[in-house]
Amino acid sequence: MAIPVFPVFTGQAPKIINKTIVYSDTVLPLKDLGKNLSITSIKNINEESLENCLNIIFESNPDVTFNTISYSKNNKTVYFYTDKEISKKEYEESKYTKHKSITNSKEILEEIKSNLENEENSNENNISLYDIANIIRYYEKKYEQTIKEYTSICKKILKQNSEDASIIIHNFDYQNNELEIAYKDWLDKYKHITFKKENGDLYITRSEGLFSQEIFNSIGNYLSDLYDELMKFKDYKNFEKAIHDIKPVNSNFLVYIGNFGVDIHSISNYLFALDYDFELRAHNFNSEYSYGCNSNNILSILKGNEDLLFKKIYVKIDDCPNWIKEDLYNVRKKQLEEEKRKEEERLKEESKHQRKLELKRKFFPWIKK
Repeated sequence: MAIPVFPVFTGQAPKIINKTIVYSDTVLPLKDLGKNLSITSIKNINEESLENCLNIIFESNPDVTFNTISYSKNNKTVYFYTDKEISKKEYEESKYTKHKSITNSKEILEEIKSNLENEENSNENNISLYDIANIIRYYEKKYEQTIKEYTSICKKILKQNSEDASIIIHNFDYQNNELEIAYKDWLDKYKHITFKKENGDLYITRSEGLFSQEIFNSIGNYLSDLYDELMKFKDYKNFEKAIHDIKPVNSNFLVYIGNFGVDIHSISNYLFALDYDFELRAHNFNSEYSYGCNSNNILSILKGNEDLLFKKIYVKIDDCPNWIKEDLYNVRKKQLEEEKRKEEERLKEESKHQRKLELKRKFFPWIKK
């Protein structure tokens, strides 16, 4: 077997005499290869990672002549026969992800503390990141529930004809406006059918297997309804409509809002790079948070306070993606109406208490409270 892909070298290229890999579970006899050869082995290399290993070794040993390379599948070991000893340092280091310390951790920590103490925002045109994250989670949950409900309905119908029948409804392809399903045929293999809709009429665009028409006849009406339901999520599922680097009204962090969730982060230290010293993400698929931050001090203050931080940071609704704006305005309106109602009740109770106190003082002047 030849070397999988000959690397493109940015500098001096090493000399490789035999570009065919020899498969052998034993060390090759040096007398058949040449004189004064050095043998270097690297263990725990499976066939999938062999190409990467070779590229790194070649790139990091430009002044070495590689006579032969052999590989043992059983031992998962690659052997290099070279005119001098090779360096394995670069390959060993490539197995590790290198992390950098945060240079401005003090500023980030102070910003988080400041944000956690933000005053409540009563502006009807602003909304918290916490509310935005919850609405996005609702969208994702509704999308998954829709697929689950229609899968259950279609399975029941298909099982009327065959007890072994099954169906999988794949995610909707919003780029091509296509719905793909997979059904289990009589050979117990899943076959795919893709549907599209034009002028309100669902039709098959491509299919596998022999029974696509029978499947279509049985559950076509339900697939048509499902198609319409999933099309309602098109703007939500379009990741290109996400908005990056939104400036909050009360924080120095930047905000990302898209169908994957909500993300707050510090300003990148590198132009055109998503390399943040601090990042906190609220995902669309659950209520958990994930971090991108190499600082224990920052992580310690945030643990358990993620919801509070998102509740305290506000953005303008008009800065959010269009597909979510109407929902945000509706949620914010109900939120402020509820707060107003509670405040009116509180003032009413205070007024009632004050009147009682005044009456007591009128008839019992010695009562001060």
